[in-house]
Amino acid sequence: MDRTVDGVMRVDPPESRRKQGRVYRTVARVEEGDEEIEDVLPTDDSASWEHAFHRTLLPDDRFAVAGIPFLEGPTVVKLLKFLSFTATGIVILFHGVRWMDWEYDGHLTLRNVLLYEGNLIAADAVVFFFVGRLHSQNGVDHAAWLFWAALANLYSSYITSFAFLQHSFTLYEVHCTWPVALWIFVAGAAVLVTNVVWHHVRYAVYHEVLVQKVIELLLAVSVFLLPLLSSPYFHFHHWFAGWLIGMHCNFDVWWSRAVMAWCWGAYMNGIAVYGRDPVLTCGYSLYLSASQWCSYMDCYLDGIHEFVNGTNTTVVAPMLPPDWRNCQAN
Repeated sequence: MDRTVDGVMRVDPPESRRKQGRVYRTVARVEEGDEEIEDVLPTDDSASWEHAFHRTLLPDDRFAVAGIPFLEGPTVVKLLKFLSFTATGIVILFHGVRWMDWEYDGHLTLRNVLLYEGNLIAADAVVFFFVGRLHSQNGVDHAAWLFWAALANLYSSYITSFAFLQHSFTLYEVHCTWPVALWIFVAGAAVLVTNVVWHHVRYAVYHEVLVQKVIELLLAVSVFLLPLLSSPYFHFHHWFAGWLIGMHCNFDVWWSRAVMAWCWGAYMNGIAVYGRDPVLTCGYSLYLSASQWCSYMDCYLDGIHEFVNGTNTTVVAPMLPPDWRNCQAN
């Protein structure tokens, strides 16, 4: 039976569909001339593969031991599961890339990741969780999310086996060192990225949330990206790319969730392989060392003084940012 509630037409599923264990919902306001779109929502009594693929390993509303709840509330539970998934994934991948002998930072340790970067990673995850609307979706502990995140992890490390892909995304590298093969690879990837963006724009337009999504994106770019672009030390780490891009792929449909999971997998890969390196690289490190009056900076400053005076008693040279316009520079 069809019925109208608050101006929205609710269409009851046919009997044949009810017997399949699925629930249908109308996702668009029905007006004259509009088409209705139905989303299939697998339910607990569904025997379909969709239900198994999207069923969470743990409840989304509470955690309990021996029937005694110690954590309740969907948002808190889903956030805890997301944080736990992130930490576990980083640890597993940290050991995995070293076992496979893929590219990694040999000086990085899990202790240092926890000590120096743990609070930043947690903050990244909280921002990603809420901007990405993960509190209004299923918990991330289901096969669909885990599959795409794991695939992104493996892909991000495996491609470092190819020499032409062993380059960074900086102005200097793009202008001076990228080989032709890498440009061809990027052109192919751009086609896929454009297709993903187009699907998100179409979905946003259809559901009349395009303005909202554009505002969210502009705010994020203005706060997290634009201030950094003015620095010659800027390096678009793939952990940063996965974090910034992934949280805006937040529509509750399978292809948008897949892109989000892929981006978060790339984020975890960046942390596990290289650490959460600052986006402003050595410029940020120098700023922290100088602003904290670290004792080792005395040697550096003395060396710079001798270098400027031309006394030739030091091998210390001023730290100069790379000049992307001059490909002959060291």
